[in-house]
Amino acid sequence: MRKKIFVVVAVVLGIFAAWGLTSGSTKSTKPEEKWLEDQLITEVGEFELVNPMDDNPKISYKMDESSYEALEPIGMACQRMSDDRGRLYDVVIIAADSMKALHDQTVCFRAQGYELYSDEIKPIQSDVRGQYPAIFSTIRRDGGPMINAILAFRSPRGMVTYNRAKVDFFLYQLQKGQPGRGFSYRFMGLDETITMEDLEFFARNYMDKLYEESEGKV
Repeated sequence: MRKKIFVVVAVVLGIFAAWGLTSGSTKSTKPEEKWLEDQLITEVGEFELVNPMDDNPKISYKMDESSYEALEPIGMACQRMSDDRGRLYDVVIIAADSMKALHDQTVCFRAQGYELYSDEIKPIQSDVRGQYPAIFSTIRRDGGPMINAILAFRSPRGMVTYNRAKVDFFLYQLQKGQPGRGFSYRFMGLDETITMEDLEFFARNYMDKLYEESEGKV
């Protein structure tokens, strides 16, 4: 029985591989990081970008070089947004052509010294993107305040869970014969006064406006 299953799986994978070789004659062009940065929005609701960089007024800071070496992304765009009340959000969007760059960011939190106090997958109901899954986390570092974080992922086939994104990247490569493109979206409230409800409201509105402004590209 196991031998028959193995043969069937091998045949299916062979068909996908052949399909990929025949349909992937046109190679996609990998964009530069500036392409991602230029897609970003700089205000959403009451919130506006703070501390824009001189060489690109749409981002607030750059990731360190070690992050680029470890993840090998298409690009990473980092923003800080604040309102008149001083509430501050951190936004990081990563564009990738592999799951290496769309890493499990909860692992990254631990590597950066954060402790995770909650970690749950729940749906976000969006007016523009529809319903999609996101990871809702509460974290703390070095005895500091509890802060909230929301993570979401977009595979070559749409907004999905992290594990589903792995499958989608694999199947896209087999079918198309070239890497797909995906994104991770990370939102953090940078002080304990920002509730998870506040963060979800901000993230949902940011994601909707980003989709509209980028014409569905990001």
